Amino acid sequence: MKLQGTVNAVFILGVAAGLTEIASGVCIVRNTPETKVYRYQCFRSNNYLADLAAAPIDVPKISFTNARIQYLRNKSFARFGPGLKSVQINYSELGEIEDSPFEGLVELRSLLITGCNLQIVKGTWFEGLSKLDTIILDHNEIKSVESSFFKIVQPLKSLDLSFNQISCIPVASIYGFRTQSFHLEGNHLAWACLAQLLDWFKKNNIKHDFAAIGPFPPMEPLINMCVERHPSYKLDETGLEKCIRKKLMDFFPPGDNYTVEQACRFLTDKPSPFLNCFDI
Repeated sequence: MKLQGTVNAVFILGVAAGLTEIASGVCIVRNTPETKVYRYQCFRSNNYLADLAAAPIDVPKISFTNARIQYLRNKSFARFGPGLKSVQINYSELGEIEDSPFEGLVELRSLLITGCNLQIVKGTWFEGLSKLDTIILDHNEIKSVESSFFKIVQPLKSLDLSFNQISCIPVASIYGFRTQSFHLEGNHLAWACLAQLLDWFKKNNIKHDFAAIGPFPPMEPLINMCVERHPSYKLDETGLEKCIRKKLMDFFPPGDNYTVEQACRFLTDKPSPFLNCFDI
């Protein structure tokens, strides 16, 4: 496919004549920031398979936004073969995926399913995707990740499971798995499980969300304070939670209606890893 002109070139494919099924969404072919790399982008699709049938077969990026894709079928993207590098499904009601929806996409590099209704991550989805290096599944309803996922998926640049409903990913299930960054912020992780994950992150030099910097809750320093003193707490959810709550209270002055300046003075003899009082 040869498209000439500036990055603003757009082809609208609202209705594709001659197709067995009529494309149901508003779909466009558009430029991306990369030279001669194009995206097929659909909005408000009611029939994603028909909209895929209307796409150029050599487009390297496909995305659906605000679509009604409640069920993703096997071989949904097979006609695009090794030319397809990126698939995105955003805020599109997706709740169920068959075992092999991405079969044949041997050059797929990134998969993003965000703001949908997924409840589980299956390993079979990723079989044969040896070039995949970025998986983003944030803001779903994911409660569990099959252990086979961590065995099937090749080393990644980033795995993002943030803002789901995961309570634990057992460390035993991820031995051998490799990723440069692992995002789990926004899940209600059990304290003891998080303590073990933090150990694994550190040993494998993996970037994560739980340090004492940035906008995220400073889980890592709190856990470290307790585990350094009580190593057994890594396996003791109740003991670890009690210790963390007590440690937090140690950083607050007694009484109510105190100021930040008063809090800093209170912390003079026991500095907080979360509050630097150099401006006071």
